Amino acid sequence: MTAVLAIGDSHCRFWAPLAPEVLTYHVGPALAWSLASEGSRTLGRAKVLAAIRWLAPQTWALLCFGEIDIRCHVLANGKAGPSECADRYLDFVREAMALHERIAIWAPTATQPTSMPDDELYPSVGTEIERNRATLAFTERLRGRASAPVISILDCMVDRGLTKPETLADGRHASQSLRPIAAQRLRAALGIDIGAPT
Repeated sequence: MTAVLAIGDSHCRFWAPLAPEVLTYHVGPALAWSLASEGSRTLGRAKVLAAIRWLAPQTWALLCFGEIDIRCHVLANGKAGPSECADRYLDFVREAMALHERIAIWAPTATQPTSMPDDELYPSVGTEIERNRATLAFTERLRGRASAPVISILDCMVDRGLTKPETLADGRHASQSLRPIAAQRLRAALGIDIGAPT
């Protein structure tokens, strides 16, 4: 039986294969901001809502969004900062919880370091420290306002505002070496026993 379905952008793949009871569904480069309204280019909203409608009542949906928003958009937008982005994301989370009670949030991980060059697939705005501060503000806003559990490993990945290079698998995504602590936090937050990480 599936205990957790991690749904989201490419950062949801961090969870595969954690254990046989954990599955992932990569919906593409969807934005946390865009989930709250219809008609995004990636169709992330439609994909997530369709997936959670089919979940068994005892299965948790772990939403994995926000890293792209912070890396590409939040610092470039003078009106919508990390708190506003988190609030809009939470509008969608509440909508999802009306369809499926067991919704949890996987908060964004640390940003790519300055030493990692931008490319057309992974552009970034602002400095590494600014993006990590925005990630922290986004996560704290989620924790302060969400009725869903929020799981984060940001504290394990950042030192004095800079991303620890050893915590990244490819310069952009969290390393599998962080899965034991992530799994421990997931189990504690959701109150489930999904076995030891593989």
